[in-house]
Amino acid sequence: MSNLFDAFDTNPIDEDANGDGDVYDETERGGDGFVEAADVIVTLKRATMVPEYPYIRRVDNEYPFSTRPDVNRHMANRDGPDTLYFGEAEGAPGTIAQVAIWLKHNSGTPLTGLVSGFGAFLEEGEYSPEEALSFEPEAGINLFQANDGNDFVSVLLTDIPEQAEGSTVLLGHLEVEIPEDMETGLSLTLTAGSASGSGPEYEFITVDGVTGVITTMLQSNVITYISGWNLVGLPLTVEDASYSNLFPESISGTLYAYDVAYVPESYLTAGEGYWLRFNNAGSTTITGTTINELTISLNEDWNLVSGISETVSIYSISDPDGIIVSGTLYGYDVAYVPSEELLAGKGYWLRAYEDGEITLTSGASAKAAPRDFSLKRKANSLTINGLDLYFGVKMSADEKPSYSYLQNRPQEPLMYDLAVTPG
Repeated sequence: MSNLFDAFDTNPIDEDANGDGDVYDETERGGDGFVEAADVIVTLKRATMVPEYPYIRRVDNEYPFSTRPDVNRHMANRDGPDTLYFGEAEGAPGTIAQVAIWLKHNSGTPLTGLVSGFGAFLEEGEYSPEEALSFEPEAGINLFQANDGNDFVSVLLTDIPEQAEGSTVLLGHLEVEIPEDMETGLSLTLTAGSASGSGPEYEFITVDGVTGVITTMLQSNVITYISGWNLVGLPLTVEDASYSNLFPESISGTLYAYDVAYVPESYLTAGEGYWLRFNNAGSTTITGTTINELTISLNEDWNLVSGISETVSIYSISDPDGIIVSGTLYGYDVAYVPSEELLAGKGYWLRAYEDGEITLTSGASAKAAPRDFSLKRKANSLTINGLDLYFGVKMSADEKPSYSYLQNRPQEPLMYDLAVTPG
C-alpha cells in the first residue's frame, strides 16, 4: 500500500512509536484501508488548517521512496511566493456579497493547482451566517470544497489556466453572507490561509494568503414616476419614511393608502401600496437597508400592496391558505397594467378571496406555475371604446374573481376626489 494512499486514509494512530521523527511508520498507521469522500474532506481540512484539524505530515521515514521533511525536491525556484488576495467588496446587510479572489503569480513555473482555506469573522461579536461560505470558480477551473461550519470553507482548485510570471489571475469569487443586523460602515474580515500550489509536474509553490474585508453599505433604489397619479411602495428600510422625504417632488397631501376606503397618509410602510401624485415625470433615489422577506396582511377583495428590495414573481409568493385570486395583480402606468411580478418601489392592486397573510422572500423559487387568463379564442367578444368585452363562456365561481378586471377593476383617485374605490 502506497504512502499516498495512506495519507488520505484518515484516523491514523498519529503517534511516533519508534522515535524516528514521523507518525506514519508501518506500526503507526491507522485508517480502514479505503479512501472515501470523508477521508478526502478531512485531509483537505487538515491541509488548510481548519480549527481542530491540525496539519500532520504523512510520511514514513523508513520507507525508501518517501520524501523527507527536509528534502526540497520539486521546489519551484522563483523571486518570491505567489500571493492570494481579495478584491474590494461591499454589500448591504442581509445580502450575499461576492468577493473576487485573485492570484498574483510570481513563479516561473505555472501554477495549475491550489489548496487554501477561506474564513470570515467579525472583529466584535460572533459571526454565525445561515448560508455557508462557498467558492464559485472561474470557467474551466475544477473545484472541490468542504465546509467546517458556515464561516470556513476549504477549497481545492485544479486545472487553473496557465499564467505568465508576474501576471494576475482571477480564480473565482467567495460568496459571503452579510448579517442582517450588521451596522452600516462595519467590516466583515476575510482570511485566506495555509495556501499552497503545485505546478504541472507537481512542483511545490508556496502561496501567501492575506486578509480582506467586506464593508457594509446602504442599498439605493431608483424609483421612476409619471406625471399624474402613481402607485408607489417602500422598497427599503429607511430612517425617514415620510413621502415628502422619499418623493420630494410629489404634490403635498396626495399620499393615499387603501383599507376598504382610501386613507390619507404621511408615511410609507413596507408592504403597503399607495397612490401618490406628481406634476411632472421624474425619478427619486431611496437609500436604506435591504428588505429580504416581508409578510403582508390582505383583506378580502382588493388590496394595495408593494414588494421588497428586489423584483418578486407573483408565483414565488408564499400563500399557504391560497387566498390570492390568480390573475389579479395590477400595476399602473397611465392605465392599469396586468403584471406577474412586483418591482421594488412600485405599488400594486391585488385581490384576495378572504382575509389572510402572504410572504414575499428574496430569491424564492416559483411555488405555482404561470397561468394564461386570456379569453381570446375561448369566448365571444365585443370591443367598445377600445375595451374588449367577453361573453358566452361558462366558468366556475372560483374562476370568476380572476376576471373581475373586466367589470370591477380598481380605479385611480380622481384628482383629490377619492370617493372611487376598487369595489
